[in-house]
Amino acid sequence: MCKKICVSLLFILCSLTVLSCCQMPTYNLSDGGTPSQALSEFLDAVIRGDNASIKDMVYNFSWNSDYLTDSSVSDSDISPSDAEIISCISKSRKYEIVSESNYAPHGHNAEVTVNYTTFNVTEFEQKLAEKAVAIIQRRQYEGEVFKDASDTVKIIEETKLQLLKNPEIFYTTQKYTVEMVSYKGKWRVVLSDEFYKALSGYSI
Repeated sequence: MCKKICVSLLFILCSLTVLSCCQMPTYNLSDGGTPSQALSEFLDAVIRGDNASIKDMVYNFSWNSDYLTDSSVSDSDISPSDAEIISCISKSRKYEIVSESNYAPHGHNAEVTVNYTTFNVTEFEQKLAEKAVAIIQRRQYEGEVFKDASDTVKIIEETKLQLLKNPEIFYTTQKYTVEMVSYKGKWRVVLSDEFYKALSGYSI
């Protein structure tokens, strides 16, 4: 009886040993954290405008990271309204990690789902065009004559600033599934065209 118990215990121990050896590795790398942590660090770098960190955290970087920060323009290059748009993009950025999943053996690839919020430049420009055209047409109907392009440019600039008084109406939240790759001991972002556009505030 005692011998049978010993044999049974030995079988259980051997089974546990085999299972522990065959267990799939977790997301966590020795020095690279988890995919969700890596994506959070990347998005935090985008929010604070850290170009060096952005480039270091992306696996396949082939875009201009300046479009993700304020460094693509200088104050002397842009109008007051465009400067305000850049500020709105920076202030609006926020994210929420929804989930992560591993879809390849050995934990070298993963997907992280994130809700990302930003000021949507495309929607803003559509609304701007509608309002500016309506204002110009109304003034022309009332008999106003526009001497040159500077008159319409002035109307567009005034309309921009008026719309930007309530920037929240142009905030967009979208869900994205971001591919992550472990490379040189760290999880890195595979930056798709779609997600890159979102990070830029849909400005490109």
